[in-house]
Amino acid sequence: MFIVAGYLLIVSTIVLMVAAVVCGTARERDARSLSDAQARARDRAMQLADASQGT
Repeated sequence: MFIVAGYLLIVSTIVLMVAAVVCGTARERDARSLSDAQARARDRAMQLADASQGT
C-alpha cells in the first residue's frame, strides 16, 4: 500500500512540474508576442507622424 502511495506521489509531482513548465513557456511566449505587437504599433505611429509632417 505504501509503495502505491509513494508511486502516486512521485507521478503527481512530475505531472505538476511538467504543467508548470508548459504554463511558464506559454506565458513567456504571450508576453513576447505582446511586446512585439506594442513595438509594431509604436513604429507604425511614428511612421504616420512622419508622414503627416511631410518628412
